[in-house]
Amino acid sequence: MLRLDPAFPPLWRSPWAVQFGLDAVATLTTPTVWQERLLHELGNGLPAAALPLVAASLGAPAGAAEDFLAEISPALERPRSASPTRAVIQVGDDVAPAVIETLQDAMACCGLAWERAVWPGDPPSDPAVPVIALAAHLVHPARAAALMAADVTHLPFIVAGSRVRVGPLVVPGVTACLSCVALTATDADGGWPLLAAQLCGRPISDVSATLLVEAAARAVRLLSGEGTTPSTTTELVLTTASALRSRRHRPHEQCGCRSPAGSATGVDHALRATSSDPRSARPA
Repeated sequence: MLRLDPAFPPLWRSPWAVQFGLDAVATLTTPTVWQERLLHELGNGLPAAALPLVAASLGAPAGAAEDFLAEISPALERPRSASPTRAVIQVGDDVAPAVIETLQDAMACCGLAWERAVWPGDPPSDPAVPVIALAAHLVHPARAAALMAADVTHLPFIVAGSRVRVGPLVVPGVTACLSCVALTATDADGGWPLLAAQLCGRPISDVSATLLVEAAARAVRLLSGEGTTPSTTTELVLTTASALRSRRHRPHEQCGCRSPAGSATGVDHALRATSSDPRSARPA
């Protein structure tokens, strides 16, 4: 569907000039009658296949509509990623009930229909529904491995008082997994696994409601696939004291999560690493 972006409506700058939006992302000088009429149609929305016929009926010369569209293209609405409508919020006993309830309310305000699951517990009933793994400080390796084994897309939502980390979105067999993130962190700091192990399971009782609401909105956008490709996936870090930061994660060469045999092989590797390799003590 071709449509003018509501952020950039056509504005008459003078009797003979039109600009799109206050920032003038595109301009037209002495637009013709058919162009003005076509702009009206584009304001309501027009199927791309119908453009030549509609333009011709308005008096446009052959091929002129395509040139006109290219001229005003910065003012056209861009396709949007489909926002998820359902998700499972998986919670453990390391996050206070008040924090969980605030997050659930924020997710609902963002248009996300959620159901609640408890970790440890049964695997998700529908692998097609993504899981938001709510945890304090980090996601336990066994929890991450179970989600990989179930072949469920999952998004870590890590609360730590004045800081919330969202992501990366893990699509088993496609993106970096949480073991990849742990291995990368260990490459940067050999002492990191010991530090992470001391945080695992440490509870959080209070998180800024404003921070949770902002992070919830970011989480819904990440669930739509924003910032995620087969080669990279994004983690966002939000704090009460500084600006939003983002990190890009790639699959780690020592993690088998993207092996040709599928995500199950990667999960098996993660489980073995969790029990025998201290570098996987913290996968998020």
